[in-house]
Amino acid sequence: ADGWPQGELIHTLPGTLTNVTVIQCRGESVDRRGQKRQLPARVWRPVDPTGYNAWASGQPLILKGAVDNHRDLVMPQATYRADRDLTREGYLGDLLNQQKGLLSAMSAVDESVMARHFALLTFFDALPPPNVRRTQRPHDVLVARGVTGPMTDLTPLLHGRRLIVLGHLKSSPLPVPLTLDGETPPSEGWTFVRMIYDY
Repeated sequence: ADGWPQGELIHTLPGTLTNVTVIQCRGESVDRRGQKRQLPARVWRPVDPTGYNAWASGQPLILKGAVDNHRDLVMPQATYRADRDLTREGYLGDLLNQQKGLLSAMSAVDESVMARHFALLTFFDALPPPNVRRTQRPHDVLVARGVTGPMTDLTPLLHGRRLIVLGHLKSSPLPVPLTLDGETPPSEGWTFVRMIYDY
């Protein structure tokens, strides 16, 4: 409705998803000159009835049209300004701005840091470029992706019409079928979830 998704999504993962983020890829539009342009992806973090950003197993995530507190995933800005402000460069720019330097980011591995790094790696190729003219500290941070980066990058999926939902299970058994010698091995740990729904 009016370019916004409406409906319900339900997951049956073994636990409650937290740090839930919805990305709406909106497809193309035709501008005044008749040129096709990719519409910017919208991002928002839904909350449950208690106001908490979580999505319980078996409970619907309700999409009911326009979201007031959404942001564009990326808002390109001039990269040559020394006083460039990453917070004005969309959701990904704001996540980059929250990085306080490589050492502190690597040492403080709490839930919010894990969720932020997961989102940054998910759209690595869409990240705003660092401000190479910035001289004062803290310098703009580069996020290294290593050998797993290309496999985890969903940036090519921003073209087209689809929903991408990010979240994680802080502590859960392996949520996919796996047996070892006919038995399911015990497992526990972080599970990062990415759901992709084309429409």
